[in-house]
Amino acid sequence: MPQSGTLARRYPFLAAAPVVGYYSINYGAAGVEEALDGVLRGPRDLADQVLHHRQSGQGVRTTLDSRAQQILSDRLTQPGAAVVLSLPDGAVTALASSPSFDPNTLDQTGRRFPPIPLRRC
Repeated sequence: MPQSGTLARRYPFLAAAPVVGYYSINYGAAGVEEALDGVLRGPRDLADQVLHHRQSGQGVRTTLDSRAQQILSDRLTQPGAAVVLSLPDGAVTALASSPSFDPNTLDQTGRRFPPIPLRRC
């Protein structure tokens, strides 16, 4: 739970977790969160830190189609991964992996991915 006056990232669309990734005090960052952290946070140099200037980041837009992402996530019932690309530009329309995780509870649960049940062959 963030302290009063601090900013927190929230992840309302859990099906996008494999792409969006997470930003965690304990586990660092992954996915879009890691790749675009500087944009999301905004620039901050030593002078900004010393003068306690508020950081002001920007939003980012991905090529994910939320409907396609949800469908792909729902259909991936076995451990594995799947990607849907649009042609001819190669933009990622959907990307799902199973098992997945909830980036909102990462620091509380301590797990990026739930345990995979072992099956005998």
